[in-house]
Amino acid sequence: SAVGVIEPDGARWAPFTNRDGSVFAAKVEGLVPAQDGPDAFFVVVDSDSPDAQSDLCTVELRGPWSR
Repeated sequence: SAVGVIEPDGARWAPFTNRDGSVFAAKVEGLVPAQDGPDAFFVVVDSDSPDAQSDLCTVELRGPWSR
C-alpha cells in the first residue's frame, strides 16, 4: 500500500512502512485525519478474508507531507 498526493504540478507517493523501515505488506483501505496532530491519520487494514475483521490503525506521515 502507498499514500500519495496529486498536485497541479505533478504527483508524489511513498509506500507505507513498518517502524523498522520495511515495507508494510498488508492492504490499507481508507485514510482519515486523526486529531492527534497534523501528521496523524487512521487507516483501515483489510485482510480480504470474510472470516477476519479489519484493523483500524494509527499512522504517522513523516517527510514533506502536509494537509
